[in-house]
Parts: sequence; structure tokens; C-alpha cells
Amino acid sequence: MMNIIEYMKDKEEHMNVKKSDSFITEIISLMPQFVKEASEFVSLPKNTIILGKSEPVSFAIITVSGEISVVNEFESGKIFEPVILYPNDFTGVVEILLGMKEIISTNIAKTDIEFIKVPSKIFLKWLDESHKLTRYVLNSVSYNFKKNMDESGEGVLLDSMFHFINHLLKNAVYDSSKSLYYIDETRERTSVRTGINLRTLYRHIKKMKDEGMILTHHRQIVFSESQKNSLYDYYLQLRHK
Repeated sequence: MMNIIEYMKDKEEHMNVKKSDSFITEIISLMPQFVKEASEFVSLPKNTIILGKSEPVSFAIITVSGEISVVNEFESGKIFEPVILYPNDFTGVVEILLGMKEIISTNIAKTDIEFIKVPSKIFLKWLDESHKLTRYVLNSVSYNFKKNMDESGEGVLLDSMFHFINHLLKNAVYDSSKSLYYIDETRERTSVRTGINLRTLYRHIKKMKDEGMILTHHRQIVFSESQKNSLYDYYLQLRHK
């Protein structure tokens, strides 16, 4: 991590970036000194959890490069299929603007990612002082809402079971010595990474065990090649439900 002043100095020295070259450099040019001093430039690898659902609201994120998957589960157990945020997008700002105490959606790095992290109170003060920043934030939030509604419609409301199976299929590690796939993470981490609450997650695991699609061993979820095929068949069934 480095603060924004160091980040800009590094870019100017090694990349010869001018302020007019990108949205990010324009955003940074709008930053008052108190924002620059409090903010950080962060680089993280793919699949890192950036904001976890129910974590305290502590900062806003401005994406510099890479993509973020945003997943949210409703009380009904339905999942809002991952929304993708791109460079120049803002995340965490809805919770800040609404004065919420907890993050409402899980945000995961879909690719390797770089972003600017601004503390919540500092971001609010900056918004109060800059109409241009406020317009950028509103444009970003409104555009992403409209884009996802236009492209997905009601189809984005899928069973949380669908997302759980998708997570298993994508993240299982194969152990050739045992001819088994396994998920190397705690239930709590699976809950955060999928956006599915723990109660729902345990219910899904029980159902899948009862139907012979998975096994558990020392709290690890494991499945064979034939069980993987059954999981994929069920995945397709839910996908077209």
C-alpha cells in the first residue's frame, strides 16, 4: 500500500502520466490535501475479498484497474447475481451515503485489482465540498443500476443454492492421491465469498449431503468426479429454472 501522494509521484516519475490522461488522475486532481493524506492506493490479487457483507462500513473504494464482483443475498434466500464493477466505478458509497453501519454486499476481486481506498468520514466530507465528485458518484451508481436491470431483469434473482454450487465447481481443489475434490476454506469464509448467510449455507450443505452430491470430512466439503457431474447437472437445472 502507498498513500495517494506517493502513488501520483511514482506514476509521474515512471509512467509520465498527465492529469488529463484518465478519469482516475482527474479524480485525484480533485482531491483536497486532507483526502490525499488519508487515502491509500491498494493492489490485490484475484479472488481477494475487498468488502465483506456485514463488515463495518469504514471506507469507500474507487477502482483504478481490474473488476469487482458484487453479490447480495435477500432475506428470501434469493441471490442478486454478481454485479460487475469496472475501472472508474465506486463501491461502498451507498452504505456511506445512507449512514449504514454494515456493508450490504460482498465485494470480491474478479481479477487482479488496483483501487483507491478513502476512509468513510473523509469521503463524506469530500462529497460535501465537491459537487463534481458528487456527480461522478451519482453517475456511476445510476449507470450500474440501469445497466444491470437492462441486461438481466428478473433473471438475476436466482436461488442461493445455484451460487453455492457455482462456488464449489469453480473453487474446488483436486487431490489426485484420493481422487477427490475439496473446498479448502471455512464455512464462514464461504459465506462471505458467496454472499450467502451461514444459516442458509448449512441448510444447503445438509440438503446436498442427503441427496448424495457431496460429503464432509473434518468440516471440509469433498466430492468425487461422479458427484461433481451431479452437481453440474443440478447447476444447469437451477440455471434454467
